Amino acid sequence: MIVKNVDHVDPLDISSSSGGPLVHLWCIHREYSSAEVVNFYGLLSPDERVRADNLKSSEAKSNFIISRALLRLVLAKYISKSDPGSLIFQYGVHGKPGLQGFPSLSFNLSHSGNRLLVAVAQDFVVGVDVEIMRARSNIVKFADRFFAVSEAESVKQLAKQAQTRRFYELWVAKESILKAEGVGVSPLALRKLVVDEVVGFEVSCWVDGGYCCGLASSAKDVSVEMINVRVSDFRF
Repeated sequence: MIVKNVDHVDPLDISSSSGGPLVHLWCIHREYSSAEVVNFYGLLSPDERVRADNLKSSEAKSNFIISRALLRLVLAKYISKSDPGSLIFQYGVHGKPGLQGFPSLSFNLSHSGNRLLVAVAQDFVVGVDVEIMRARSNIVKFADRFFAVSEAESVKQLAKQAQTRRFYELWVAKESILKAEGVGVSPLALRKLVVDEVVGFEVSCWVDGGYCCGLASSAKDVSVEMINVRVSDFRF
């Protein structure tokens, strides 16, 4: 899997197989104003508005509104919809979303801190995860709890600073694979999945500006075009 930064992506590219399997990865820097929260709220469906209104934290509510609206704005580009608010989501058994009427369009979303990732592909499934890399004094205990024995040992044998990176690389790899599979993320699922033994998925992990990112794909030899944008770049 090759990840390269680009200045522009063409939504039509992912439907063309001439250049091999392609993933568009939208890396959105989630800084926003209160006015943008109000505007983006209008893009949400009635059920999304209920979910937003039920969140007790104003920060959590704003983040949810921005994230869901941005997902709609990104996906609308791939199905030539002028009204992102008209998109209808459907959900799998474990909550993985799909877009009604577009079964071949695969997408996944993850957010942490002020970073939001949206992966989009055609005819194969993708999963994505992003995490702020926080130094933890008890990172070995977390590894013992959530990782297979061999993976936890691979963390323990490293120096402190290297332990943090290894832990997060394993974490985002596991989450991205589980999200691609659509089976749900749980402590048991994280522990049972051994990244080096996974069959049927290609996964890549990298560090970018204090964030650890992971992307999983059911297609092989995938090219990934990553575009960095800001909330203010979206207009509707």
